[in-house]
Amino acid sequence: MWHVKIVDGVLKQEPGPLEPGASSRSLAEFVSHALAAEPGWCSAEAGLFEVEDVSGCGGSKTYKVAATHVYSPQLRPSSVALHCRLKPIMDRSSYFPRRMAAATRVFSASGLGPRRLAEGDGWHIDEWATGVTGNIRGHSFRDSRGRPGTVEEWAKIGELLAHVHQLPCDWFEGARQEIISAHPRMAEVPRASHIWGYFASMHDPQEMLGPLMVEGDDDQEDLLAAYLELGALVCVHPVAARVVTTHGDFHHGNILDAAGGLLCVDFESTCVSQAVQDLAYHFCGDGTKGNSNNPRKLAFLTAYLSALGEDPEVLEPLLVECELASICFFGMARQLPPRLGGGSHGMAWAFRSRTKAEVASLIGLWRRFVAEVRSSATLREELKAEGLGSTMERWQSRNQLDTK
Repeated sequence: MWHVKIVDGVLKQEPGPLEPGASSRSLAEFVSHALAAEPGWCSAEAGLFEVEDVSGCGGSKTYKVAATHVYSPQLRPSSVALHCRLKPIMDRSSYFPRRMAAATRVFSASGLGPRRLAEGDGWHIDEWATGVTGNIRGHSFRDSRGRPGTVEEWAKIGELLAHVHQLPCDWFEGARQEIISAHPRMAEVPRASHIWGYFASMHDPQEMLGPLMVEGDDDQEDLLAAYLELGALVCVHPVAARVVTTHGDFHHGNILDAAGGLLCVDFESTCVSQAVQDLAYHFCGDGTKGNSNNPRKLAFLTAYLSALGEDPEVLEPLLVECELASICFFGMARQLPPRLGGGSHGMAWAFRSRTKAEVASLIGLWRRFVAEVRSSATLREELKAEGLGSTMERWQSRNQLDTK
């Protein structure tokens, strides 16, 4: 049963369970019952609503429910977004829906996310954010061929991220304690660790991290400790290393150009971690490899630093940190070939099919590469110009290093 709680009112009637494959009418009835406290929604005939599946590529479902054929001046808002997660996925990490709900609330309360109207166990309903040129969801900053937008638009996104990184962080403590309860070894993990993003997501850490998560073996304990510490891979830039609320999936598709300004959506991977996670993710998601001196990337980081009141002189080393961070943060090692720990879903999935010795070798390889980048101006320039994947492959070839 899906237990309902109204955020700004009292619900008179609870909707029934929301089943996978529910019809449009069932979804409309679910929403109208959940929004009993909103003017006009409870009394409207469900058959008059239009329901559109606007789900992205993540694990949750999103439906736009619009009162297109309801002629009532009292009905507000006229469109809402129903977000829900199917039970088989939710069961993978029981704390996931509570963590996601808490993240959504903190964004909504700050005006950086759509207004929350109602929520329950594994679902929530937000006001549909209407953009300045209509309902813009997912591609507001790309042209007709799907490429990133203008320099000015990238600057706006950098400013938005700066505001995100000034949100409070205490909302994540409940989820952190639940993660520790489920995985006791996480109790000693620093708050800034890259690994929190893996545990905050819907995915099973045991499945993602493979040999790192096997219990009862001293070798595994040492391996997990090595991955958690990462040595030279730890971010050293003072701006990028700050512990902040991170969106976790900060790309164009999760930014809405609404009438009141830019808003974030999709908080499946939101947690508290290092700021570099979001900065690097946006770099990886712009459709270009390397070329950190691209005007869009420079505008993004310059606006980010300016909104934080930081000195723009720290820009150059920040570019390097953004490229390097792609190695270890959740879902971002797509630039690397699988043999170097990359792949379509990022580095962690590459662990699943490897032995302990192979994982240890990869971690050692990453550490050595990052240490050499930080000590070599030539390698840093190559990294900024060519990107992580190409630079690391050439470095490995020059040094004749084995990844097995």
